Amino acid sequence: MPCERHPSAGPVGRWATLWAVLGCLALGLPAVAQAEDKAVPVEALLPGDAKVYVRFDGLDAHRTAFSQTAFGQLATGDLKPLLDFTNDEVIDALGPGALSELLLEGVRPEQLLELQQGTDAFFRLLARVKDRGFAATFELINPLKPRLQLTLVFPNVKDDADRSTIVDTFRLLAALNEAEVETVELQGRKVLQFKIEGVLAALWSEGQHMVATLGTEKPDHALAVMNGERPNLAQSELLKLGQQPVPYASCLRGFIHTQGIMEIINEAFPPAQLVFPALGLHELESIAFQAGFDGPFQRMTTWMTMPGQRRGLLKLLTTAQPISFDELPALPPQPTLVYATRLEWKQLYDDAIAATKSILQVALPFGAPDVDQALKDINRTLGFDLRNDLLDSLGEQLVMYDAADQGPFMFGTALAIEVRDEARLRTVLEKLTTLANAEMGDRFERKDIEYRGAPITIWSLRSAANETFFRPTYTIHRGWLVFSLLPQSVQGFVYRNGDQPARRWQPPQVLQRLLGEGKGDRLVAVSVTDARPAIEQLLSSLPLIIDLERQISGRGQVTFDSTLLPPVQAINDLMEPAVSATFDDGRTVRTEWQSIVPFPVVTTGFNTQLLLLLGLTSGF
Repeated sequence: MPCERHPSAGPVGRWATLWAVLGCLALGLPAVAQAEDKAVPVEALLPGDAKVYVRFDGLDAHRTAFSQTAFGQLATGDLKPLLDFTNDEVIDALGPGALSELLLEGVRPEQLLELQQGTDAFFRLLARVKDRGFAATFELINPLKPRLQLTLVFPNVKDDADRSTIVDTFRLLAALNEAEVETVELQGRKVLQFKIEGVLAALWSEGQHMVATLGTEKPDHALAVMNGERPNLAQSELLKLGQQPVPYASCLRGFIHTQGIMEIINEAFPPAQLVFPALGLHELESIAFQAGFDGPFQRMTTWMTMPGQRRGLLKLLTTAQPISFDELPALPPQPTLVYATRLEWKQLYDDAIAATKSILQVALPFGAPDVDQALKDINRTLGFDLRNDLLDSLGEQLVMYDAADQGPFMFGTALAIEVRDEARLRTVLEKLTTLANAEMGDRFERKDIEYRGAPITIWSLRSAANETFFRPTYTIHRGWLVFSLLPQSVQGFVYRNGDQPARRWQPPQVLQRLLGEGKGDRLVAVSVTDARPAIEQLLSSLPLIIDLERQISGRGQVTFDSTLLPPVQAINDLMEPAVSATFDDGRTVRTEWQSIVPFPVVTTGFNTQLLLLLGLTSGF
C-alpha cells in the first residue's frame, strides 16, 4: 500500500520530489524479470526521433584519465576529508535525518523500514551512475496537450543485487509520491509501473540493461523502438552530432535537436512560425557537446550548427570580424575574469526592434502598439537617438573584466566598450546624466574628477539619508568607454592605459594552448576565469563565515571541523585559470572549454568568489 505522508504533502511537493530524484540520477557524475540476454547497444534502446540525448560512460571506463586530472588528485588527496564530510552530511540529510523527522510525524516503523531500504538503494544508484554511467533521451511529442517522454538506460546490469538497487530506488519514488507499484506483462517482459496525475513511470530489463521511462506515454511507446517498430537512435544521423572527434578522452556526449523542437512547436502552435524567425532562432539546427579529460584538465566542446544568416539572438554568438588581443586595452595583470568579444550594436538593435514587432503581432493581433512611435517618444524624452547617436558612436569590441584588487566579490567588475566617436558619445552621456539628475533629484549627485589627465564622472546614489556603497563611474579614455560600480576600477583602467608603462594582463599559456585548436576558424570570443584569489580568501575565512551563519540562523552547534579544510597552497598549486575560446567556421560556432574543476567556471560576469562561497558553505 502507498506510504502515509504528512498532511502537508500535496501535488506540488510530490512532483518536486519525483523530478528532484530523477534529476540526481541523470546528473550523478562528478554527474523484475529479464528479457532475452543478448548484447544490445544502449543507443538501440533509445528513440531515433529524440530531441535531446545525453550519454555518460561512467568513470570506470576512464579511471586512468580521471586520476591524472588535477581534480582527481585533489579528490583523493587534500580535498578528500572535506568531500567525505560533505557527502556524509548530504546522505544524513536525505537519509537517516529525513527518516527521523518522518518518525516524529507519526509514520509507522514498517513504512520507515521500506523507506530506509529505498534510500540506501538510491545512494547506491548514484554511485553506480557515477562509476558506470547512463544514457537518456527526451521526446517532445506535442507541447500543447502535452505529450512528453523521458527514457533512461542503466547499462550493463551485472546481477540481482545490481538490479535490486535500481528496482528499490524505483519503489522509493513511488512511495514518496504515494503511488502503488504494479507489475504487468508486456510483450514478454515484466514491467514495474506506477502512475501519478496522468504521468506514468515504468521500469524493466532489456537484455543486459535496465530501462526506465517517465512521461505521458505508455511503455509500449518505448518498446516499439526495441522491437524495431520505430527507428532507434543507433540508426539516426543525429547520433553523429555528439560523436565528433575531439583531442581528449571523452566521457560525456549528447545533442539537442533544436530544429526538430521548433518544427514540433510550429506545428502545434502556428504563431511560433513568426516568433522563431523574429528571434533568429530558426537558423539554429542543433547543439552538440562532449566533455572529458585531458591531462590535468577537464575539457568540454560545444557545437552550435547554424549554416544560414545569423540574426537576432544568434548574432550575439558570433561576429563578422575576429577579435585580436593586440587591439584590446591594457587589463589588470592578475584578473579573476576576462571576457572579450565583438558586438554589432546597430544590427542587434534593428533585429531587436523587428523581433518586438513580430512578437507583439502574435500576442496582440488586433491591438499591437505602434513600436516606431514608441521609439520616437523615447528618443524625444532622452534628447538623442538611441540608434544613430548612442549605438553609432560605439565600436564593436567589448571587454568585461574583474580583479581581486578592484573590489569585493564581483562589485569591481568593469565593462569596456570600444568608441568610434568620442565627441558624440560624450554628448549622449551628458544628456543621460542630466536626465537622471532631473528624475532622481536629491537622491542623485554627480561628481567630476580628473585622474592622470582623464576626466572621470562619478554618480552617487542616496537611499534616505545614506549614500549607497555603489558609486557608478565612467570615463571615455583613449578610444574606450569604461564603466564600473566602483571608481577604483575605472581609475585602474586609466592608470594602465596611460603614457607611463604599467604591468598588464598577458593571455595565459593555458589559453594560448586552446587557441591553437582554432583550425584557422575565426576567433569570436574568449574568456578566462581565475579562482585562485577567491580560494585564498574563502578557505581562510570559511570558519568565520560558518560560525556567523550559525549565530544568525540560531542552529546552535555545528559539526563541521575546520581542520577538514586543506591548506590553500595545496589547492592553488594545482589550479590553473579556466579558459574558453569560441570559433566560427561559417557553418558552426564551436566553443572549447578547459578547466581544473569538473564544471568549467567560465562565465561572462559572475565572479568565481560568489560561486565558491555558495558551493563550499552548502550543507555546513
